Amino acid sequence: MAQDGNPLKVSKLPVEVTMIMLGGEELTGTIYLDLHSRHHAGPERMEDVVNSQTRFIPLILTDGRTVLLNRMRIITGHCRQHEADEYEEMTQALLTDFTVTIRLSDGRTISGAIRTDLPKEHARLSDLLNSPEDFVRVIDRDIEYYVNRAYATWFLEG
Repeated sequence: MAQDGNPLKVSKLPVEVTMIMLGGEELTGTIYLDLHSRHHAGPERMEDVVNSQTRFIPLILTDGRTVLLNRMRIITGHCRQHEADEYEEMTQALLTDFTVTIRLSDGRTISGAIRTDLPKEHARLSDLLNSPEDFVRVIDRDIEYYVNRAYATWFLEG
């Protein structure tokens, strides 16, 4: 039940995001994440939302209107990096970071780290990029980018 007592309202975690759409439109607003993920311990992550099978993602614009974004027409999304969740904290020693530069089809370049839980001895960037998820998370200091692989023209490791 929601905190305000309304049984039809579900409590969610607000995350301020900026989405760059195919065609260059930039939309800023709030996406609401579930407090309990269906796929892992802890709350839902932005990565879960953009890699879900949902076709349209609701974004509450800064003016209060709601726009439904076609998930597959998002080139990138970004938000402030959130504190590492319990899983990431417990597995920190097992995680592998790839430092990458990504050229996007719209000409932009994003640099940062892609984090994976693939075993270090078997971790290859190509394996990570060929996994079935549509978006890859890139961490650049305190910003998390979610890059749609369909709009990445290349990834440079190192």
